[in-house]
Amino acid sequence: MNRFPDHARVLFIGDSITCNGRWIAHVYDYYLRHFPDAVIRVYNSGISGGSVTSALRYFEPYNGAQFRPTHAVVMLGM
Repeated sequence: MNRFPDHARVLFIGDSITCNGRWIAHVYDYYLRHFPDAVIRVYNSGISGGSVTSALRYFEPYNGAQFRPTHAVVMLGM
């Protein structure tokens, strides 16, 4: 199974489903259970009411770029 490498900084980008943080918590919990020695950080860059346009517009000034992500997970339009 592929997984994020150690020391990955994973940025979750999306709309309100991402913003509420529940599914990100599930992903992080999965890592804690299945890869307890993994060293990763997860960041939430979801914007309630967001769209592809808002995700791109807010990535840089809002909060995405400041985390210097090594990986991004994008989920829009649930």
